[in-house]
Amino acid sequence: MSALAIAQLIMGNISFVGLIVLPAYLATAFSLNNKGGKITRYIGYFTSSTLSLSLLGAIYVLLLPLLGVSFEPILLFVLVTIGSIGVLSFKLIKDQSKSKIIEVS
Repeated sequence: MSALAIAQLIMGNISFVGLIVLPAYLATAFSLNNKGGKITRYIGYFTSSTLSLSLLGAIYVLLLPLLGVSFEPILLFVLVTIGSIGVLSFKLIKDQSKSKIIEVS
């Protein structure tokens, strides 16, 4: 996602919201690769938590037919996919913070 945002920034097609989200995606990518410090890890946690909130939206989409609204399988698939990426990213960042890598130069 961060590569797409960087490409849009280079082409000049990025919106104001994209300028706000770009550093969050970059910090998440850095923390997943065990780069950066505590600040990038905390931003990565926040971004992953925000993405995982999509799973609550998926539960809401599952309950919509009970309220008389038509069922949207594409919306459900998108929300579950984004939420799963958020949960997996959170778990991987947490595992990365536990392991210490010793670099030999």
